[in-house]
Amino acid sequence: MNCSLKLLAIAGAVAFAPYSLANTGEQKCSHPKNDCSANVSVKTATAGAPCQAVIGVGHIRVARGVQTRHVWKIVSAPKDKGQYEWDLANGIEIIQDKDHQVLNKGITKEGHFWILNANNVPGSEIEYIAHVRQIVDRAHTQMCDSMDPRIINSL
Repeated sequence: MNCSLKLLAIAGAVAFAPYSLANTGEQKCSHPKNDCSANVSVKTATAGAPCQAVIGVGHIRVARGVQTRHVWKIVSAPKDKGQYEWDLANGIEIIQDKDHQVLNKGITKEGHFWILNANNVPGSEIEYIAHVRQIVDRAHTQMCDSMDPRIINSL
């Protein structure tokens, strides 16, 4: 019994490790060698609230000095049968970039959204909102609520 509990704990840790590593803490990434990957987890709409798009814990810290490309993938809960997509007009909307760190942005061929961060001002913060839509049917979509996360260039 004790062994099976340990195996269950290990299996749980392995299952959640990619999600937690991709969404929190400082990442080792540089453009063009590797991207900084993060998931946008989407929670389906309920009777009282629209769907919600949540990006990790809201902060992504990256080491300063090397351009980085941040790539977000939309991921829904395993039992959620809804379809989601980036709002093509906004996708990731930059709401604060005082130090002009965002050099470019767009959508990849795989449908993931990315921004290129100059990453050359220590402590600079880029705040953004993820604009994700739930496809209700062919004629109707619904915008999901979103948190205001940020990317912080470490000192």
